Order: sequence, then C-alpha cells, then structure tokens
Amino acid sequence: THAIVMWRQLTETAVEQRGLVWLASAPVVVLAVVIAIAAQFGAGRIMRERTPAGHGHRRSSLWPTGVMASGVWRLAAALPAALLAWTVRDWTVVRRSWSLAADAMVHSGAVAIVVGAAVSLLAIGLGVCLWSLRPVVRRSAVVVSGALIAAAVTPGVMIGTATSEAWLGVPAARDSALLVVLAHVARFGFLAAACAWIMRTAEAEGVRAMGLLEGGGGLRDWLRTVGLGRGSLIAATGLAAGALSLHEIEAAVILQPPGVENFSRLPLDALHFARLDELAGLLLATAGLASVAALIARTCVVVRWRGQAT
Repeated sequence: THAIVMWRQLTETAVEQRGLVWLASAPVVVLAVVIAIAAQFGAGRIMRERTPAGHGHRRSSLWPTGVMASGVWRLAAALPAALLAWTVRDWTVVRRSWSLAADAMVHSGAVAIVVGAAVSLLAIGLGVCLWSLRPVVRRSAVVVSGALIAAAVTPGVMIGTATSEAWLGVPAARDSALLVVLAHVARFGFLAAACAWIMRTAEAEGVRAMGLLEGGGGLRDWLRTVGLGRGSLIAATGLAAGALSLHEIEAAVILQPPGVENFSRLPLDALHFARLDELAGLLLATAGLASVAALIARTCVVVRWRGQAT
C-alpha cells in the first residue's frame, strides 16, 4: 500500500533529506483534507436539517441500527477471535505470552489512559467552542475538527514522523512517552470532534435559545446546560480512544522511547518469527481488552439514552 511505501521511504531517508518524501505524500494529505471538508459539510447539513427535539427519536427507529452494529461486531470481532482461539495448539504458550507481556501492557495501558483522558477533555473543549455565542470561536472549533478528521485518515507513520521531527530540538520530550501520547491524540482526536458535533446536534433548541437570551456561552454555562447531561458520551469517547491507543503501532513504533516495550509491537514480533501460538495469545488479549472498553462505552451511552427515553 501507499502507506507502507511512505513508511519505508521515511525510515530510509535522513531527516535533512525528507523534503522530497513529504512532497510525494501530498496526494494523501490532499485526500485527507478533502475527506475532512466533506465530513464537516455533512455535519453542518445534519445540524441544519436535524429533527426538532422531542420528535423522531423513538426506540423503534433505532433498533435496526443496533442489530446491524451487533452483527458487524460479531462478524468482525467475535467470530475471528473464536477462530483464532480454535487454532491454538498449546495454551501453555499463550499463558506464558500474557505473563511476558505484563510490563509492556502496563506501559501501553498507562499511555492509553492518558490518551483517553486527553481526548475526553478535547471533546469538552470542542463542545464548549461549538456552543459559544462568538462566531470566531465556533469557526475555530470547525477548523480544529477538520484538522482532526484529516489526521485520522492520514497514515499513522506520517503522523508519527511529523511529531518526531517537530520535537527534534527537545531531547527530554523525545526520551519520554509524551510524543506517543501526542501522536495518538492527533490520530484519534477525530472521536472528540465527532462527540462534540453529536452533542451540538442533539442539543435541544430551547437550551440554545435560553443561552442566547441569558448571554451564556462559557465553560460553566456549557457544563450546566449540556455537559453534565452528556457525561456518559464523553466518557465513552475517552474509552474508545484509549482502546485504539492500546494497539496502535504505526506511530508508536517510530516514537516509542528507548528501553520501554510497547504492547502493540509484541504481536508484530511474534508474527515475524512465526511464533503462532504466542501471536494468537497476544491478539486474543488485545481483542479482549478492546472489547471490555467497548462494552463499557456502550453501557455508558445506552444507560444515558434509556434514561432520556423514559
């Protein structure tokens, strides 16, 4: 794929000579920008044509979506995990792989927690800006959302390399997990943008009109009128970002500080050396942890939705 070609070229080229490589990546960047603009246009259109609060959000209209989502999860996650477990020949190797991966899991888990918290805070910030009464603030939030969407569809190796080059002059940062966190927030910050737009779209017209009348629009007003009621959605957004961070490898393999193991690299190493049972164990652990995070996130959203429905 083009992403793999870019990965090889960036790895094999010195920092001073990467100008042509970055120029060759222009089509990918342009495509990402086009996708971001299209997504922003679609979100704006939904906001203009949204159903008024209190109408059209009935349980009967949502269950087909739930059935489809459940079917996708079963076919894309549950079934492959079951087939993977069926291929294991020696479960002793699987248990040993989990034991050996403990340190890497702790480190990657800590990074995932920080990334999840950062994405949740980013969702709050974008939500406040989209709710602001000042047009320049709302436009700034739109621009940031577009940049996050563009970063999401840009190859991770490019995000990792760009982050690394931006911090070349700060050795303390280069030897820490800070760059991994920054790259992951850039890659998965689109979840914060989606969360902010969902909150803005789902906002009742009466709440918005009240804010206009009272001259509100700051963080405190947003938390009081919108944020407290959408806490479950914000938490779910952070959990989703943390789950993605746990097994992200394209940027992490470039930015990982020396001497610290990354959990996402362990399955890749097992694959390269054909340690298939170890690979299966690590992949099952990854799928299990991601599924737990996804189920918690789903519970947060469903509980809140049922509370509103009743």
